Amino acid sequence: MSGCEWDDEDDTTDGYHQFAYDGEDFIAFDLKTLTWVAPVRQAVPTKLRWDQDRAFNQHVKNYYTKECVDWLKKYLAYGKSTLQRTERPLSLSLLQRSPSSPVVCHATGFYPDRVVVFWRRDGQELHEQVDPGEVLPNHDGTFQVSVDLDLTAVPQEDWGRYECVVQLKGIEDIPTPLDPALIRTNWGKTGRDGGREHTSPPPHLTSTSPPPPPHLHLTSPPPHSTSPPPHLTSPPPPLTSPPPPPGPYLHLPRSPPKSTSLLPSS
Repeated sequence: MSGCEWDDEDDTTDGYHQFAYDGEDFIAFDLKTLTWVAPVRQAVPTKLRWDQDRAFNQHVKNYYTKECVDWLKKYLAYGKSTLQRTERPLSLSLLQRSPSSPVVCHATGFYPDRVVVFWRRDGQELHEQVDPGEVLPNHDGTFQVSVDLDLTAVPQEDWGRYECVVQLKGIEDIPTPLDPALIRTNWGKTGRDGGREHTSPPPHLTSTSPPPPPHLHLTSPPPHSTSPPPHLTSPPPPLTSPPPPPGPYLHLPRSPPKSTSLLPSS
């Protein structure tokens, strides 16, 4: 895995060039020291050999700190209208699985992924009682993130002191108060008094022995047939074209012809 990074705010760059084996890190290049880092003992012989090639190591550093960054800046310029756009969240929801579960502040549909979502109380950001999640991609190129708030020790009369805030570059802060009426749950609708709103099940769910669907008509099975299907009575047609050649990445060297000598007959 290899690539480069560029921060358009402070113009700092970084790069990485590393290898893995069987799902585990094997060896990586350190751009600062121009040496290879071996996290496992099996990679030590490779590290010692590659460290001696100083010209190649300098080339790797120049590529990931200069040439790669130049290409990255060009790609960003070409796709600036798309890659450097800013989209505010299309949806900001408060979710709760059960009355004893944390309240989840879920923001989705924003771009880019540099977003800050946090809970605050009385205007101060909370660092306890919260469990922030990682930013995840959506299918349409936007992103989503969730932050949990544990309200186990918070009386409901103090809920009004809490709010979820979304901060996105170029957009004003988006606050959402912790209002019980705004919380969506899996166990029923939460009203402003915090009580669970009980609803009776629909009539079609109260019947224990529903009648069979009218479109089911049971008939006698078809007569048993002893003749094979038509597609099994004739052999498959012969192959008229040879199989495709191997991919271009296969280059098998031909073995040299065996030399023979003609011995004069006695």
